[in-house]
Amino acid sequence: MAGMILGSIISAAAFTIGGAIYDTNFRSSDQERHDKAVEQLQEETTKWNEKRALTLDFLNDELRKKQQAVADFANIDEALESYNELYPEEPKTEAPKKPVLSDFYVPTDETINKDYMIITGSGIISGFIVYKYF
Repeated sequence: MAGMILGSIISAAAFTIGGAIYDTNFRSSDQERHDKAVEQLQEETTKWNEKRALTLDFLNDELRKKQQAVADFANIDEALESYNELYPEEPKTEAPKKPVLSDFYVPTDETINKDYMIITGSGIISGFIVYKYF
């Protein structure tokens, strides 16, 4: 019983200390880069959603003009497929690519190496504590 309690305390301490170490290492200029990238991602995602809505409206209008539309499409992929089938002579129309965080932020090698060192170090220390005291 005492071993379980001690193990729980050690696990909680290791988790808390590991989180604190990670936070102190990540709150640097890399954190600023990450925050700016997230802001850019939000802006680009908003623009992307607007472009998708405009594309869907355009496709529904074009299909309605040709009187080929059975119903208005709610799914842009289905609308694009139908449009491209009806207009094979025109260049293929594609939906805009959804932005992702990696378009704006890629962690530096130094940050990645720090993360690996923290994970490896905490694993070794935890393993040693468990081996030594349990």
